[in-house]
Amino acid sequence: MKRALLAGTVLLLTVGSGYIAAKAQQSTLAPEKPVLAPKPPVPTPRPTLKLLTTGTTPRQLIRFKPAINSKQIATMSMDMEMGLLIANKSMPINKLPTTVLTFETLVNQIDPDGDIHYQFRYTNVDVVGASKLLPTLVGQLRTQLQKLKGFQGLVVADSRGQTKSGKFNLPPELDNASKQMLKQITHSVEQLSSPVPEPALGVGAKWQVVSAPKLNGIAIQQITTYELVSFQTDGMTLNVMLAQQAPPQQMNATGLPNDRTLMLKSLSGMGKGQATVKFDRLMPLNSSMISQMRSEMESPNPPGVMKMTTNTRMELTLKSK
Repeated sequence: MKRALLAGTVLLLTVGSGYIAAKAQQSTLAPEKPVLAPKPPVPTPRPTLKLLTTGTTPRQLIRFKPAINSKQIATMSMDMEMGLLIANKSMPINKLPTTVLTFETLVNQIDPDGDIHYQFRYTNVDVVGASKLLPTLVGQLRTQLQKLKGFQGLVVADSRGQTKSGKFNLPPELDNASKQMLKQITHSVEQLSSPVPEPALGVGAKWQVVSAPKLNGIAIQQITTYELVSFQTDGMTLNVMLAQQAPPQQMNATGLPNDRTLMLKSLSGMGKGQATVKFDRLMPLNSSMISQMRSEMESPNPPGVMKMTTNTRMELTLKSK
């Protein structure tokens, strides 16, 4: 559950950077044309969990038990560096401005079986700090991301952190393309829950969660590996390893003109981080992740007009109270 909210937020922010990449290639190769909204999302499989080892003794059951009406406010910052090569020409996009997002969760109900009903909403989002992006592109990124303010939802998760249902409300002022983008992402957020295993666990326990989120119109195959590093009185510390792959596929990327399509040739990514988790909280107290991703794309229509390679490094930190 904790990692689901965090991963969903990463999806939302990374799509914003994808929008900037699309705008950059658009301004280089052709005049701006009407944007093609992405197709409605196709249902994806629920995440699956595989227990690798239960760890050493003593072991304990891990269950999340937040109090009714407990509220948590979290601030997340994301630093991203992007290298972009289009038609063998290097684009001047290096360090993007830091994205800072604030959101809150509120527990509404706890069922007798332990199911947790909670609401969340994004209260603020902005970009800050120095960047080598053109000011116009920074402004476009800020405009896109600030549309997330007011985005909220109601979620039901079980006591192991598995999302059982979610209902999301889109800000009414969004244009149709942005609404389609957010609908696609919220569908992915529903699939990104990261439950803990059923059995009791000890230090050294490892498990994997396999999921299939969509990232800027790309169907990703994602494996997240967790290792229980230590127990505290009311929580635990986890090491997190992330591996991402994507097969060749047509992309439905937000920001492309309506006469252009992109084919993904390859995508691979890896990341690692650590999270300090409390059993009575929805979000980690602290979480950090450093990841790198490389992707190759080309335009099949017309063929050979555009080839694009991106190398992205992302550093993400989250603190809550």
